[in-house]
Amino acid sequence: MVLRSQELLSLGCDMTLHRLCAALAFALLTMSVGAPVAAASDAMALADCAGRPVVKPTTVMLTCADAGVSAGQLSWTGWGSTFAAGVGIASVNDCSPDCADGHFHKYRIVLIANGRERCSSGQMAYARVTYAWIGRSPYGQEAPGTTDPVVPYPCGNR
Repeated sequence: MVLRSQELLSLGCDMTLHRLCAALAFALLTMSVGAPVAAASDAMALADCAGRPVVKPTTVMLTCADAGVSAGQLSWTGWGSTFAAGVGIASVNDCSPDCADGHFHKYRIVLIANGRERCSSGQMAYARVTYAWIGRSPYGQEAPGTTDPVVPYPCGNR
């Protein structure tokens, strides 16, 4: 099944995020037709901000330095495969008037975890997360959160 531009847009995907949305759509379609997931899918993890591997996290911090952006209520598909797609709700600090006194706002988000690394414990983990906003973005077109939506997740201390 091929998803056309109109179908991707109906999923809430911005035209500039076609590849990410296409990957998510592919993952969802693959899972919906019963494609097998790797037997070791439960062993795959994603490092948290302390570099500790967490299997299929329900919350992912996207900005570890200040905890200003997190994705929660995550529902994953394809976990343990070459990539995993997660959909959830992001909480984003508007830093107004400053980050300490800012307010958090909710946005729909999709995450794609991919790349592989072996943690010191021997556990395999995804190495990075690419994120995209479903619908409205909290950032302007040239903001760092828009132009570089890839976050590395190395095992060990960050």
